[in-house]
Amino acid sequence: MDKGKIYTSGKGFRRNKNATVVLKVLKDSSNINSAFLKEPYALPITEAIDKIISLSDLYLNHDKLSIEAGKVLAESLYTNPTLNYLDLSSKRLCNGAGQAMAIALCNNNTLTNLNLGSNYLSDEAGIALAMALSKNITLMCLNLKRNRFGDKTGTLLAEALGKNTALTDLCLDSNQLSGSAGKALAEALCINTTLTNLDLRKNKLSDQQAEALCKNTTLTNLSLYGNQLGESAGKALAKALCKNTTLTKLNLYGNQLGAGRGSRHKYNIN
Repeated sequence: MDKGKIYTSGKGFRRNKNATVVLKVLKDSSNINSAFLKEPYALPITEAIDKIISLSDLYLNHDKLSIEAGKVLAESLYTNPTLNYLDLSSKRLCNGAGQAMAIALCNNNTLTNLNLGSNYLSDEAGIALAMALSKNITLMCLNLKRNRFGDKTGTLLAEALGKNTALTDLCLDSNQLSGSAGKALAEALCINTTLTNLDLRKNKLSDQQAEALCKNTTLTNLSLYGNQLGESAGKALAKALCKNTTLTKLNLYGNQLGAGRGSRHKYNIN
């Protein structure tokens, strides 16, 4: 086992017996900084998070996190002084757990990277997360891909980006964002000064992002893959790129921008 890390392999582990063993190791250790947990005994583990003074990275890599475990984990973010990376992707979290996580983010000042991708969260949780983002001052990377966030969440996230001064990476890949959210995000990009990577793949946005690129001075990587953008958007983006001085990567694959305008390409801009 790597020094400072604890793994549970998924073979030979039983829910009750081995959860107790792992829990004791975590509680008693003073040098574990990463935990990779692959069995559905997250509840007793999450109950101990606030007592593990060295843990900085937590990966809960199993199929489903229970409602109770999700809420307990969120509550632990209030008191844990070291955790900075939390991966809860593909856990089928309920909206209640998502909301609890959002409330915790309003008060947490250590977490820098949060992955909530592929959890099928809806606007109920998305709205709470957006409100948290407007208050949180330490989170730098937020992955919300493959949830069910619509324009309400998208618009509020955009408003949060106008206030937030810490976030550098935001992934909204494969949600249900359309024109109104796209417009709000474009407006946010005109005033946000910290975001460098924005992934908006596989939504249904408009060409509003082109205008934002004319004004934004920090974004270096933007993905608009698969947004059903048309030829007018292609022309607007081309004009914007003549003025933008910071963007280095632009993914326009899977749109209908017209011949020669990136309908099938990903660009590295020099």
